[in-house]
Amino acid sequence: MISEEIREKLGEITFITATDGNHGKGIAWTVNQLKQKAVVYMPKGSVQYRLDQIKALGAEAEITDCFFDDTARLAYKDADKNGWALIQDTTFEGYSEIPKKCMQGYTTMAYEAFQQMEKLGEKPTHIFIQAGAGSLAGGFLVSFLLFTARISLFQQLLKQVTLIV
Repeated sequence: MISEEIREKLGEITFITATDGNHGKGIAWTVNQLKQKAVVYMPKGSVQYRLDQIKALGAEAEITDCFFDDTARLAYKDADKNGWALIQDTTFEGYSEIPKKCMQGYTTMAYEAFQQMEKLGEKPTHIFIQAGAGSLAGGFLVSFLLFTARISLFQQLLKQVTLIV
């Protein structure tokens, strides 16, 4: 999507999201790299510093006078009204495919971290993670369960091999 040829075929795409910071910053950065337009709505109570960071990445961003759920509904409504692409990592009725892909991405991040620990011969004892709406935490939980299941399976196989020898 970065090449001029592909951008000409696709045209200008506006991506919209609702966030209180981290997700919106990631969307703003990515959309900036794609040379497209980002609109980021942040809920009431969001920190000005985060808003400024998102704007610095080229996004049109604002803090609404609504709490998160209503801010997300506003993003959905404006996406529908303007033909924009909504990129949320939270699901609601009729909107689950993109959030599923976001969680798969979070799962990949966690898996890569676990692979690095495995190379070092380490296992996590605690995982501290920003929970937000739960998608990031859910993605890490799935990876953690798969990672520990693989370790347990490997340990069981080792016990069987030891018993056989």
